[in-house]
Amino acid sequence: MTETPNLADRNPILFGTFYPEDFVVAVVDDRAQAEAAISAVGEAGVPQEDVILRSGEAVLANHRAFPEQRNVLQRMGSLIPSEAADALQEYLAEAEQDRTFVAAHAPERDQRDRVVEILRRHSGHAIRYYGSRTSTNLG
Repeated sequence: MTETPNLADRNPILFGTFYPEDFVVAVVDDRAQAEAAISAVGEAGVPQEDVILRSGEAVLANHRAFPEQRNVLQRMGSLIPSEAADALQEYLAEAEQDRTFVAAHAPERDQRDRVVEILRRHSGHAIRYYGSRTSTNLG
């Protein structure tokens, strides 16, 4: 399976930090498990274009390029401590271990619950749901 589009291309920035609104994001240690999770999420009704796979290397490359793309307000906002900034640091540590990242658009509660369960069955961890104004740590 090839890498899918960059999440930052589709989603907003909140307080200077990448924020994939209405997405469940998880880290999966094994790429084969991540690909199996993506297949299962698709079978659960999430359209393929709403499921994203990124390698740790790709996440790090995106993170390195990201500061150059931010405006002054976004740079200032990134200095404010937040849960999103903490999550970013956790995800970067996982990316440095070349873990695989899976994100699925799941705006409805029942869909989100199905996606989270599927990701857990496929060894997903550091699972978060990014709502319109808050993120929720789901394990």
